[in-house]
Amino acid sequence: VYFARSHSPCSARQSLIVMPLSSAQRDRAELLRNLVECKRSPEVLSRSLRNLEWDGAPDLVSLTPSDLLRTLRLYQSGELTAAEVAAWADLLEGRDDVAFASDLVVAVLNVLANPETQGALSTDRAHSLVVKLSAA
Repeated sequence: VYFARSHSPCSARQSLIVMPLSSAQRDRAELLRNLVECKRSPEVLSRSLRNLEWDGAPDLVSLTPSDLLRTLRLYQSGELTAAEVAAWADLLEGRDDVAFASDLVVAVLNVLANPETQGALSTDRAHSLVVKLSAA
């Protein structure tokens, strides 16, 4: 089931419209969940994402502080390299079919996806990001 937000011009309230997902949308949502939860390598996910059409339903899944924390902890434990974290974040950044839970999530994702402009991920930087996300 896909939940779309509806904004009525006559009301400040938001309502949710429940629409069933097609089989293709369910498959897309499953792939996106695997991406958000970092369940596969960025390389494998990148190949799978290339097969998706560009105009998928918006906000099929949501990236939360918990998802970022999980990935940063994988980096801290040595299960992911800084390059893999950057590739993962780059796959997520700017996707229309992934919602971002907060401005902090967007900011941290931007840092992780753009090491060339934001600075490389290091043990100290990962720790600082974990502290910020844990406080959110």
